[in-house]
Amino acid sequence: MCAESQYSPLYHLACSVPSFWKGHRKLMGIYTGYFDESGDEEQPDFVMGGIVLDAENAADFDRDWRNAIKELPVLNGQPFLHTADFVSGNRQYDPDWKGRYDDKLMILSSAARVINRHSVQVITSALDMEDYREFDARWKLSEAVGHPYAVAAQIAFEHMTLWAKRNSVLTPIKMVLEDRDGIGDVIEMFKIMGHPLPSAESKGLPQLQAADYVAWMRLKRYHPSSPYELVKASWNEINKWLYIDQPYGLSELIRVVLRLSDQHPDISFPQRDDDRTVITYNNNRKRPRRPFKRKSGRK
Repeated sequence: MCAESQYSPLYHLACSVPSFWKGHRKLMGIYTGYFDESGDEEQPDFVMGGIVLDAENAADFDRDWRNAIKELPVLNGQPFLHTADFVSGNRQYDPDWKGRYDDKLMILSSAARVINRHSVQVITSALDMEDYREFDARWKLSEAVGHPYAVAAQIAFEHMTLWAKRNSVLTPIKMVLEDRDGIGDVIEMFKIMGHPLPSAESKGLPQLQAADYVAWMRLKRYHPSSPYELVKASWNEINKWLYIDQPYGLSELIRVVLRLSDQHPDISFPQRDDDRTVITYNNNRKRPRRPFKRKSGRK
């Protein structure tokens, strides 16, 4: 029997179960969903993008991904794809590549082919930040359900779970996120919701680099920039039947609140002007949760 533990490809591989194939996609097995965000809370959408992989193919994905991005012009260290910086020519990438969009398109297309080859599903979801702020201004959404990153992670988890149900995947799907600011809020919220807790891994994990590409492409498709227009053709390498996308606005947030209120009576959604009701951390009832605030200097 497999014991619950910190995520690792070896753990999932050891837990693999017999499976069968339809075409070249497995319908049963042990799966892992890798998700990353693109943009931030100050942009119109907070986007989560991810890929669902069969655990048995973890080593193959790792090998193929590293081979696909081996020509990345990093200034120091091993090739590493952070799509926004690579396309813009910022930070760790050779500034001589700033205008070489044909070369960038070629590398991104190679990366997309790896995603297409190994993923059983590609998922994106976008939290409408204007709707989030509107809801949070009236009710204590950010304290009860979480700040935008935690809400976006829950949305992605729900979409991944829905995909699993539709495809009769019976084994729980492990979710892997980047170990970044706000991951503690995600874990706290997943505990409250009763979801399996996600693992936090380095952004350098090849699967999270792939998730970053998926999230950035979704963000820019709705909010395009000139550099995006020059590399967007790389997305054509991903089969449209592999891809699902779900915008998440005010009506969806209201449905979440109604469902949570019904399923979790201990979770309250007091109005913002209710000073008597204080929402605290689950593991520290004396510590109040703070509302989401925009960064200073932003309007």
